Amino acid sequence: MTWIRLTVRCGCARGRRRTGWNGWSRTRRRPACCCRHLAHRATLSRARGPLFLSGSRHTYGQPLSLRTWSKVVRRIAVAAGVPQFSTHTTRRLCLTDLARMDWELHAIMPFTSHRHTDSTLQYIH
Repeated sequence: MTWIRLTVRCGCARGRRRTGWNGWSRTRRRPACCCRHLAHRATLSRARGPLFLSGSRHTYGQPLSLRTWSKVVRRIAVAAGVPQFSTHTTRRLCLTDLARMDWELHAIMPFTSHRHTDSTLQYIH
């Protein structure tokens, strides 16, 4: 399994000034929802680590389990009117993109942790 580290900075209080290709300067602000989530996360735990933590009384401040994350994504998908979307959808899309970029099947297989090529072929559309 490969882990990717994601670093999120909150800059709502002040925008970052940038100069565009035409010399005009502009200010870009981060979405307020990002800042609200990071502020809420800080109430759950000040420790460095996963971005999403549990707020339930049973697992307070612990990283979300895969089952809980799947439920969250399912709820968002249904609310957005895309009930067929799931956490597995992104997995399939990633593998399909690798195949479209002409990666060999044996190079894609380590990402899937599959032992057999037949299993990996089911994910590629």
